[in-house]
Amino acid sequence: MSAAAAAAGPGAAAAAGGAAAASAAAANAAPSGPASLTECRAVGILDRPEHIGGLANLLRSLCSSYCTHAVHMVVLRMPLPPQPGAPPGGTSALLRLSRRLPGSGLLTPQGGAARGPQHPFLEDPPERWEVRHEGPPLQGPALNTLPAAMREVLDTACFGSGTLEFWKALGGKLEYEMYREGNEYSIIFHGHEIKVVLASVYALAEPHVLKDASSLKRVAPGSSGSGNLVVEVSLLVAEGRHYEGANLLGAFGAQLAPYVRLIRAEVPPAAAAAAAAAAAASRRK
Repeated sequence: MSAAAAAAGPGAAAAAGGAAAASAAAANAAPSGPASLTECRAVGILDRPEHIGGLANLLRSLCSSYCTHAVHMVVLRMPLPPQPGAPPGGTSALLRLSRRLPGSGLLTPQGGAARGPQHPFLEDPPERWEVRHEGPPLQGPALNTLPAAMREVLDTACFGSGTLEFWKALGGKLEYEMYREGNEYSIIFHGHEIKVVLASVYALAEPHVLKDASSLKRVAPGSSGSGNLVVEVSLLVAEGRHYEGANLLGAFGAQLAPYVRLIRAEVPPAAAAAAAAAAAASRRK
């Protein structure tokens, strides 16, 4: 205790002692780790071209901001150390890596090269990859009835052209790879931020090679040669609030129902079997 505190009287001395104790407790406290978040996600296919303009206008009227985007996405399956009593399939996790391409994309005239003037004495910035660690889907009798798929996620970022090789050296195996080009909307709905992507999706003709439009193969969820667009709606909520987040996406999806029907991003096994049986029955009619 300082001489000044002692001279000021016992009250000041007690306050100084309390402040010192609080400082010591703060110094000894362990730093808090990153917050665990749960992603709720639903998807749909916009298979009627006459609905594209109506849906885009609706999303623009609801959003607080939107932008065009061209994204290269790579999904790797990463091995995890075996845990005692872990369920089958629980020894790996997905790693979703995505980078935004400069300009307006590969499919627009001069899209891949539309980067603007560069300073003659500055190097190009390194590639930035957004990295999302995805846990297994949350499933159960009650969870499987919710209108959105749910996963625990953790976000980080990597820089440099060797990012994919780095994660592969750690044991990552390629699950799939795609290129996505379209619009991204940020919408505030009942106090939560919802991200909506309206985009065309393409597979790559050769893994990790993305030079121009000739590197792409159109992924058409409907008939061959169709111009279908993918609609993806996602929301991040705090751990333990996945029921609220999934139901919120269901309520938001009802507003898009005149144009597109949203379903869970991952269909539970029982629901997938029921859907397959229903489809087979309809084909027999």
